[in-house]
Amino acid sequence: MPFEILAVVTNEGKARIAEAIATGKSFKVDHFALTSKGHLESDPTIAKTPDPAQTTCDPDDAPPSFYDAIDSYSYTGTFCPEFTCTVSENEAVGRISSLCLIGTIVYSPTPGDPEIGVTFLFAVANMPLWIKTDLDSRDWKVTIHF
Repeated sequence: MPFEILAVVTNEGKARIAEAIATGKSFKVDHFALTSKGHLESDPTIAKTPDPAQTTCDPDDAPPSFYDAIDSYSYTGTFCPEFTCTVSENEAVGRISSLCLIGTIVYSPTPGDPEIGVTFLFAVANMPLWIKTDLDSRDWKVTIHF
């Protein structure tokens, strides 16, 4: 059974949605990343509240510990996407407490727009610390909170 978590859309994610509505420039949420920055260091059983002002998956600007394509998506309501993110055995071994959804600019009405292919942090979900071994696997159902 997958773990269900709620991701908060970042300020940049909201700005990209507004830009898509206003100009037609579009993006897709196609990757996810994992880090170990989503829990309180003083009590690893408590998740930090996601910060919508966050601009990178790891607040310390370190590369995420794991980066992969989103496995699938569906809708839990008319305007509520849900993404399935999976880590298999031998992947992302170590400390995990944050899952980031990454968006990629895929279209612009401006010919030659240099932003095509640019990625950005769309949403963040924090959780209590989980120490993943090479024998563990996990599926997350990530619901978006606007």
